[in-house]
Order: sequence, then structure tokens, then C-alpha cells
Amino acid sequence: MPAEWGEENADMAWTVVVGRHRKGKRKTNTNNNNTYSCTNPLGSCDQVHSPSMTGCSIQQGESEPMDDPEEEERLKKKMHNCLKKLEDSDFYNKFVEQLQSPQVLNNILRAASAESEQQIQMVVYGIGSITNSEKSRLQLCLALLLKRNFSWVGRIEVFDPILSASECGIMESLGCTILAVNEQGMRTAESPTLFFMPHCAALLYDNVLRANWSPVLLNRIILLGNSFGSYLEQLSEFHRSPWLPRGIL
Repeated sequence: MPAEWGEENADMAWTVVVGRHRKGKRKTNTNNNNTYSCTNPLGSCDQVHSPSMTGCSIQQGESEPMDDPEEEERLKKKMHNCLKKLEDSDFYNKFVEQLQSPQVLNNILRAASAESEQQIQMVVYGIGSITNSEKSRLQLCLALLLKRNFSWVGRIEVFDPILSASECGIMESLGCTILAVNEQGMRTAESPTLFFMPHCAALLYDNVLRANWSPVLLNRIILLGNSFGSYLEQLSEFHRSPWLPRGIL
């Protein structure tokens, strides 16, 4: 892993969670859940959060609008460099191998075929400022590479409340659709959907799951983000804090 990608975060894992159709009583053995992790160079969970996005990441504060065409061209060049950098990385190659493994790929394709769909739409929450943060650019590039290299990935929809008009324009030029409404993560999956949520807060994951908490809807969604285990550890530490309120008046 290149040092400039953040060695201090090298032990953070990303996780793909896909639904599995089961019959009969639900098992409680956690070893049977469909989660697949991969060490990632794209940032850590410990980032500043946007209150207007219910906890999505903002790496470098608010994004400033770009009025300078030269700045936009420089950002476009940075994006293309990031695409090349990520595509050539060990992380991406291992991640692709993971997605192409029969156990993962069969479950992904089952999510699409169950609805007679040929593709799975991708919804990206909390990407952050691609102007101010290389981690944000790398995260967006991961979504773009998945669409480029996997025929089952359909349209990409993106939302982060800090995106500037210029950033939105660049994302649209790369094939993304910018969501105009802050869904707060409460989107019901009317069709097979991959939610790409790089380092979003646990509350946003909770909103996505609550909005899709039925057997039919859960079989339509795939979550690509941080390990739920890391959030559980953080919550455990929080509940042990002596400053935790014991009640609400």
C-alpha cells in the first residue's frame, strides 16, 4: 500500500454486505452472514461528520465553489490521476477478486435477477469534497471503476450536502447523477440497489436499514462500507463513557 494513502488507517476494513435468501428459522450464527472485508486505503472512520447529512463524512470542512476554469481543469486532472492510481493498486485488485468470487458474485446477481433487472443502481452517500480531499476523490473513483468494470452496475447517484456546483458538474461529466434531495439515508429500494457509504456514521446505516426492513426489500440491497463490527466497538466504548447521560429530561 502506498504510504501516501495513509498507513495509520491501513488496518481499517471495508465490508460488502449482500442479502441471502433463506428459508425457515433465521440462524443466529454470525459466521454465516454474507460479509466480505478488504483492507482499504481510502480513509478512516474517524472523520468530521456533516450534521445535515445525518453523519456523512466531510474530510476538509465545507467545499468552496470554484469559479476559475483552470481550477476545474486541475480537479478533472486530479480525478483522472486518481482513477489510474486506484485501478493499479493492490487494494483495488484484491477488491475485484473478492467481488468476482462465486460466493459474492452469485449473491449480487441474485439480487438483480430476483427483480428481473439486468443492473443494480448505485447510491453514494457522504462522498465529501473532491476538491479538498484526495480520500474523497479515491472513494468516488472506486464507484466509477466498479461501473466501468462490472456490467451489473447501473447508474450512479450521488449526494453530499457540501458538494459545490462545480464538483457536481464534474461528477456529472464522469457519468454520475446528483441527487437534489437530502434523503437522510431513508430511501426505500424500489429496485436492486447498492448503497456505497464510505465512512458514514452508524446512524445513516441505521436509516437505510430501517427504510428497507422487510424480507423483500432487504433482498434488494447491498451495502458497501465499513465493517459493522467497528461501529459496534465504537458504540461499546461510548456506552462505557462516564459522561454518557443517564436520561433525557
